[in-house]
Formats: sequence, C-alpha cells, structure tokens
Amino acid sequence: MDKKSLSERDIGSKYIAPAVQQAGWDMHKQVREEVSFTKGRIIVRGKLHSRGEARRAELTLDQFPSPAELWQRYCQWKGLANTVQHKIEAPNYDDGSGRMPRYYQMNAINRTVEAVARDQDRILLVMATGTGKTYTAFQKGQPYAHKNANLDGRWATQPVA
Repeated sequence: MDKKSLSERDIGSKYIAPAVQQAGWDMHKQVREEVSFTKGRIIVRGKLHSRGEARRAELTLDQFPSPAELWQRYCQWKGLANTVQHKIEAPNYDDGSGRMPRYYQMNAINRTVEAVARDQDRILLVMATGTGKTYTAFQKGQPYAHKNANLDGRWATQPVA
C-alpha cells in the first residue's frame, strides 16, 4: 500500500494509533485525537472583531514513550518526586454539564496541582476578572475542601479522615 495515497485519517488509524497502543497507551482512556486548544486569536479593528484560525494539536513521533517513561520524564522536568502521581492524577470535578475548562484555566489548574505536589502550604491563584477563578479553583480544590473542613464549614486544624 502506497502511504502517499492515504488520507491523514488513514495514516493515523493504520500507523500512528497502533504504535501508540504498542507503547502501552489506552486509546479509550488516555488518548484524545484531533483536539482544538484555542478558538483562534481575537483580532480587533476599531469596533469590529474577528477570530483567526483555530489551533489544533497534531503530533507525529517516530517512537512513542510508554506512559511510565513519559511520567518519569515529566517528574524530572518539573523537579517532582515520582511519589506524587496520585496527587497529579486526581480527576477534575465534574458537575455533569459536560463543560471543560478553557485552556488558560487548565494552565492554572496544572500549576496549582504542581504546587500541591510540591507540598506548598499556600497557593495564590491570580486571574483577571471574569475568567472563572471560582470554577478553576474548584476543579482540584473540591476534594481537598471535603477533607479539611469541619461539618459546620470551619477549617479543621488537622485533616478530617
């Protein structure tokens, strides 16, 4: 079969997906395909505005690292101990609406999780007015709030089991 005659989708399904699976990735739980990460640059001209081209993630690799190898590289890059994986992999809060955090909210969530993984005592979340600070903080903070709050809403001096 001539690869030049195949579509981009055919190349992905016949060559890339099997290589990703062979490296140990779960295609249903760990891999997202054709993901847009911005709706496009906002262009303002006087009172008119428009959006530029949406940006999508496309990646071609010769060799796919296994999930464990990628985790090890990530920890080394961020200066984290390998034992913090359970903190970083904690799922985001799902309110059932299907709403996903915007890209800048995901950046803030990821930086907050990294601070928690480093055992920082305090974390300051700075975002502009109207960008969803409460929504962003709640994504990973919700599980911690239940562990550290008394039933009457006051913070406990010791975590509640």
